[in-house]
Amino acid sequence: MRRNALLTFAALVLVLVSGFAALLPAQGTAQPTPSTWEYRVFLVTEVIDLQQKPDQMASALEARFNELGKDGWEIAENINGAIVFKRLKR
Repeated sequence: MRRNALLTFAALVLVLVSGFAALLPAQGTAQPTPSTWEYRVFLVTEVIDLQQKPDQMASALEARFNELGKDGWEIAENINGAIVFKRLKR
């Protein structure tokens, strides 16, 4: 009976240790390097004229955003009329 309990305990320890080992990074593997970003900020008023009609403003912004998107920029934040774009540093 004592032997069975000891074998069960040993099996449980083995399962736990192998489970924790799977969570650790493999030895000799390189850690991923963090991404380096570059940012671009522009004011909405640099793209649109506030005297334009809303549909003209939307078209102007869409055209500018599409240009930036083709160059790999994506919107990161909108801060009170300042649009922040980011992309991976080239």
